[in-house]
Amino acid sequence: MKTIKTLLQKRNITEALVKFRALSEKEQEDFFRSLAPTLFPPPIIAVLHRKLKPGSTFDDFYKAWLPPLKEGQDLEHYEPFPAYVMNAINKDDPSDIISIGFTWKDLESFESYLPDQVTTENQRHETIEKVAHKTEPTKIYIVKCVTKLGS
Repeated sequence: MKTIKTLLQKRNITEALVKFRALSEKEQEDFFRSLAPTLFPPPIIAVLHRKLKPGSTFDDFYKAWLPPLKEGQDLEHYEPFPAYVMNAINKDDPSDIISIGFTWKDLESFESYLPDQVTTENQRHETIEKVAHKTEPTKIYIVKCVTKLGS
């Protein structure tokens, strides 16, 4: 399925279609399930802002930011719901980092899930604090609309 996504990203629709048709019905369903979060906007966005400490790099931050995984677990299964995070640096100040998390979970369920993650998230924040500090508190936003402005 990763191959099909790669072909689609490269706009090689014909070859992606050939690969898709070769999948079993269950694999085709799984493929559509994997695409669904990108087709529907997330109900929640989290915004985190950090500043790298002197001598630290974005790579240091990213390594510290990665969650501790259980044996055999991968990043795509860290959260029990669809979630994507973009980490970006300020083009004028590469020590200025913003993380934007997109979560496909309703607010009530999301807030009730947070206490279950306290230990793991505290570990992550302690590790991140070694290379970067928060410049603003974490903010959670409720998505009200999405407007496509490009093709």
